Amino acid sequence: MVQAIGLGLVVFVGAAAQRVTGLGFSLVASPYLVLLLGPFDGVLVVNTCAVLTALIVLTQVWRDVDPRRAALLIGPALPAVVAGAWMARTLPAPPLAVVVGLLILCALVAVVTSERARVLRGTPGAVVAGIGSGFLNATVGAGGPAVALYAVSSGWAQHRFAATAQLVFGVLGVAS
Repeated sequence: MVQAIGLGLVVFVGAAAQRVTGLGFSLVASPYLVLLLGPFDGVLVVNTCAVLTALIVLTQVWRDVDPRRAALLIGPALPAVVAGAWMARTLPAPPLAVVVGLLILCALVAVVTSERARVLRGTPGAVVAGIGSGFLNATVGAGGPAVALYAVSSGWAQHRFAATAQLVFGVLGVAS
């Protein structure tokens, strides 16, 4: 019973973060769900809930979606989802989780602390962000940091980013 209440609370807080900022569901929910359900099932449930959250939010913000940027992110992300899924199934979970967690942490710290770390600009930046997002989405269910780094690096308007991210995360969640 306590686990179910905790699960519901985590999903609610993650969904609220997603609606307000455009991302955050997986960053909030993934650690709890992976600990509760294990790495494979946890990521599967995170991605399922993330798809539902993204689609619900997308129904409210679809007019602000930037289709060109969505395509630039989704195109390279799909092969990275395949690679990430293969790695998640093949490699031992604990070392993979540590490496991926460190990558996410480094990206987030870099964005917050240094202008020089904001290197993902233009089409090449979108491609790299898409690859990172697809890989992270399949391995740990959290593809947001790579897309957020691209958004900050390129000066993407927040309302357009938040709307477009819902489409990107919806597609990547289904693919994952």
